[in-house]
Amino acid sequence: NGVIESPMDRLNIVDDLFAMVITGKSATSYWLKLVLSLKDETSYIVWTNICHNLKSLYNLLHGRACISNLQQYIKDLTSKIRDQVDWNMTNYDHLTSMLREEILCLLGYKANDEATLKEAGWRFDLHIAGTQILSPDLRVPVYECVASTGDMKTFDALIQLYMDSDSSEEKERILRRGLGAFSNKDVLRKVLEFSLSDKVRSQDTVFIFQSVARNPIGRELAWDYFKENFSTLTGRYGS
Repeated sequence: NGVIESPMDRLNIVDDLFAMVITGKSATSYWLKLVLSLKDETSYIVWTNICHNLKSLYNLLHGRACISNLQQYIKDLTSKIRDQVDWNMTNYDHLTSMLREEILCLLGYKANDEATLKEAGWRFDLHIAGTQILSPDLRVPVYECVASTGDMKTFDALIQLYMDSDSSEEKERILRRGLGAFSNKDVLRKVLEFSLSDKVRSQDTVFIFQSVARNPIGRELAWDYFKENFSTLTGRYGS
């Protein structure tokens, strides 16, 4: 009947074709058409691969006129799965929780989906006010979404959450994902400065650099800051 029953087989097909795209042996449009045929997909392992590859495309295309087309494509592709893993779902297993995180991050941080960003902002405000504490599995998408549209006030709020937390897991969420997601270069510069402060363990500084460098807006900024502070970094970590 033409249906590929195994999620692992679907994963392999999607991943193999994307590898061909990366090596120039297939057109990106072929991969996008294939993935669009998987709008009914529910498997975490398939979706996480799709999300990873779409983020790679986003980073490559950022700053070009076609980026808005990719963002709309993401919204169309996720039109069904987003209703299955929405903000308020209950009675879900661990894989479904991770799937929700992937979809919300893709929609908000990369696709700039207005509804997702608005919901994330509302939940973040309640969280920092102590009115409605975010469940741990929603914090990464919320932090990335609010940072992507945020300013220095958002930066200060994330730093305060970092300072107030006794949880190493929570601190890593903020360092690895939240702080690097800003779209404002001035704020990203403050993020990099914070990474070398005495508020961050030396072994965690690299996570902030990686997070900023993964952001297409912060890629060159991270490299320039690395060069500016090369002597400090080599003194701290050695050659």
